[in-house]
Amino acid sequence: MQVTSRSRSPHLLVLAAVVFLAGGCGLFGDFYDTPRTLVGRAPGDIIKTEPIELQAEVPAEGWRIMYVSTDADGNLIAATGVVARPLTPPPDGGYPVVTWAHGSKGVAPECAPSRNEPFAFEGLNSLLEAGYVVAGADYEGLGPGEVHPYLVGMSEAHTVLDMARAAQQMPEVDAGADTFVWGYSQGGHAALFAHQVAGDYAPDLAVKGVVAMAPVADLPAFVRQGLSDEDLFPYTALTLADWDLVYPEADVATITTGWLDDPSVVLDGCSPDLRGLTEGRSLDSLWTADPTQVQPWADLLAANNPQPGARGIPLLIIQGGEDTLIAAGTVQAYVDAACAAGEAVDYEYVESWNHLSPILLAVPQAALWTARLEAGLPPANTCV
Repeated sequence: MQVTSRSRSPHLLVLAAVVFLAGGCGLFGDFYDTPRTLVGRAPGDIIKTEPIELQAEVPAEGWRIMYVSTDADGNLIAATGVVARPLTPPPDGGYPVVTWAHGSKGVAPECAPSRNEPFAFEGLNSLLEAGYVVAGADYEGLGPGEVHPYLVGMSEAHTVLDMARAAQQMPEVDAGADTFVWGYSQGGHAALFAHQVAGDYAPDLAVKGVVAMAPVADLPAFVRQGLSDEDLFPYTALTLADWDLVYPEADVATITTGWLDDPSVVLDGCSPDLRGLTEGRSLDSLWTADPTQVQPWADLLAANNPQPGARGIPLLIIQGGEDTLIAAGTVQAYVDAACAAGEAVDYEYVESWNHLSPILLAVPQAALWTARLEAGLPPANTCV
């Protein structure tokens, strides 16, 4: 998705310049500099690689990579991420691949997970020990670029699927064809979109299953709740300020009382502190309209809401009842619709779990579920 600008938003022009410059400096030299053109390249093609240190408890090797993907409109882009492989001998046909979709990190280029060294995430060791190649996409705009299109489903899905393609193009990785998508929180949203579009966008990938932990399964409900909920407010503010920048038709001034005239207060940094924005006033006083009820916001939210369906790709969805960021009812509604469509869904709901619990506690279960599918066993199905 091409980041747009409008004469009415000078702060956005400044922000785009600042985050672009920030993304090109620091410890990584010119690794995140992109080619002048991507003409003649295809999604998944490798642009460059370099070794990266992993925070791994098992013998493994890792690379920071730049690869070709596409934005939500199908335009070629340069994206980055990390590929890790175990050092045990690969099986016949190569290691299966888990393409990992991370949770919210921010939207500026410097927020890319691949910029962190040693690279790690919950589950990395378990997957490497179980014999998987792990391919972790940064997402569009994190790493190279200007700003990440936050919770833009097609953009997320394309970079996640193309990350698997890229890993399979690296001979030193010994990656096989079998591919699984795992995602948490924002990455759960990305995983559900990958499930939705894999058959059309990446029919060459043998996507065997999708794991979505605490996913944003109902984007309009997620944004609406954040209009008045302290826990979710930062994510709603981030979504709306970000979309003002990435969608030319979206103007955040039409739904706010002026506190987002300078969106850099939300978009700058990787963990912005928004407490100062709300000090001394209620969240309700910040909005002049509900974006889920007015255009173009309502249509944009609907377009980026994952759609359940029967795609022949089993789903494992994990959700906690004490999650204050993702309403369990929205995940249940997605599961019900996927079941009604005929997809095989293993829905694991734990009443006492909060938003962090799935990624902290459910990785072994997700790894077993993935291994069953890799072994050719039928998927668990709680729909029946």
